[in-house]
Amino acid sequence: MDAVQNMSLVQMVYVSEARGRLSNAELMSIVHAARRWNEKRDITSLLFYKDGYFGQVLEGGYDAVSMACNRIMRDSNHYRIIQLASKPIQSRLIPSHALKFYGSDGLDRKHPSLSEVLVGDRANKENLLRLILLASINL
Repeated sequence: MDAVQNMSLVQMVYVSEARGRLSNAELMSIVHAARRWNEKRDITSLLFYKDGYFGQVLEGGYDAVSMACNRIMRDSNHYRIIQLASKPIQSRLIPSHALKFYGSDGLDRKHPSLSEVLVGDRANKENLLRLILLASINL
C-alpha cells in the first residue's frame, strides 16, 4: 500500500481461509469485535463467510486500513490470505457500515455467484474481485 500512503481514502480487498469451520457463536464474536474496532477507526467494511472461507472489503484512511490489514495478517483465524486489491478511492462503496456481515445463508441468497466462487475457483482473482465489489455495490 506504499503507493497510496498519501491518499485520504483507500480500499483493500482480500480473501482467506479460516483455520477450520467456525461456529455461529465464534463468527458473531469475530464480527462484533471487528465492528467495534472498525468504528473506532472510521473503517467501513463488508465481510463474507462461507464454509471456512472469508472475503472482505475494507475502506478508510490509509493508516487505519493498514492497521486493519496487519491485524488480519496476524489473526490466527485466517491463513492463505490473498490480497485482491489495494487502491486509493474517491468515495466509499460501503459508506455506513462499520462491518456488514454475510454468512453462508445470506451469501447464498443475496450473492449466489460470489458464494460459489468464494469456496470454489479462487484462482481467478479478477473474477473474485469483480464479484466481491459487485456485492459491495448491491448491499
